[in-house]
Amino acid sequence: MESETIPVLFLSYIGNYDTCSTVAFETYTWDCLYKYAKENSLLPDKEDYWGIAYDDTDITSLEKCRFYACIAIQKRVGSNPPLTNPIKHMDLPQGTYAVYIHQGDYALLDAFYEIILKQLPQSYCLGETPILEHYLNSPADTDVKELLTEVWIPIIK
Repeated sequence: MESETIPVLFLSYIGNYDTCSTVAFETYTWDCLYKYAKENSLLPDKEDYWGIAYDDTDITSLEKCRFYACIAIQKRVGSNPPLTNPIKHMDLPQGTYAVYIHQGDYALLDAFYEIILKQLPQSYCLGETPILEHYLNSPADTDVKELLTEVWIPIIK
């Protein structure tokens, strides 16, 4: 799948990824991002939530893992939050991605990554940009077994 650059607001988190998979974390994070985007007239027509888990838990100690919770926004000149705000702005990178859909608990995403990375076709090389998670629903209003997450693996053909 070819993707354009996606402007997002994000909150960063450092710590065990298990915390990021809780309803309380997701509700607090998305509520903060949504509220800021709405107050600043940055919301697109459709809400769109993303995540970036920067670290491999096999390499990085759990308390040092980095995660960005993101909401897509309308790109506007001067829309960057002030540097003192915990909410930041960036663009999810344009590129080519292999997209897989995971159904179920976020806590099972690590195992899902291992499976799909082993099955990546040999004609593809792993790209240098981060793996993206695109959340199609939320544990705030969806049973854990029904959660749908697109996993976007950056590739070079």
